[in-house]
Amino acid sequence: MVTDEPAERSSSVEGGGGGKGGALGEFLRARREQVGPAQLGLPPGGSRRVAGLRREEVALLAGVSTDYYIRLEQGRERTPSAQVVDALARGLALDDDAAAHLHRLARPAPGRRRRARRPEQVSPNLLRLMNGWPDTPALVLGRCLDVLAHNALGQALFAGHVHSGDLVRLVFLDPDAREFYPDWERVAVNTVGGLRAAAGIDPDDPQLVNTVGELSVRARTSAACGPATTSGRRPAKPSGSATGWSASWN
Repeated sequence: MVTDEPAERSSSVEGGGGGKGGALGEFLRARREQVGPAQLGLPPGGSRRVAGLRREEVALLAGVSTDYYIRLEQGRERTPSAQVVDALARGLALDDDAAAHLHRLARPAPGRRRRARRPEQVSPNLLRLMNGWPDTPALVLGRCLDVLAHNALGQALFAGHVHSGDLVRLVFLDPDAREFYPDWERVAVNTVGGLRAAAGIDPDDPQLVNTVGELSVRARTSAACGPATTSGRRPAKPSGSATGWSASWN
């Protein structure tokens, strides 16, 4: 059993963001709700009032007390040791990428004065090079996978989509994303991988925070409300792309 739990702390501990329990708590709660007991060799335990695992089950799998795990989810404890984070990653069956993200949430970079970020730009030489490829679609993407530049075929490739200038929103919010991408699940994983790489460089990037925040809110709304209609389009599928964002990012 992991034994290096700190003493009880006040609920005023600062750090993290993104909800009542902060980014770390939100991540733990989302993952807990996505993993069923059978996946981890646990008995069903009769009728369950919650989706996924119970808090005490995660605590048992990670070798920590239930009280300590609850404090992590609620944001009253936000600095677990690396040993505890590794145990939680094993208990929640996280893959390497998700486990690394959990470590980043538990060990945010030291606060520093933020410099004004220069707008991302594409050099004229690169633009000329791209425009010299009439038979090859070419795009230049920003750090958050928004389209900074394209040649004629690159523009035509995504033309007609609601979010043709933002590949993250195209994948997770566009009504036709799952039809446009035959292997949508793989594309979603790769897209999230790109955002996580950006988060590893600058987790406080305002554009990144806004993108992740919007998609997370849309995912929760889609899951709660079910299929919705958009003017001029057929009803969205129950397993819409926005709902898939939650499973991919978390």
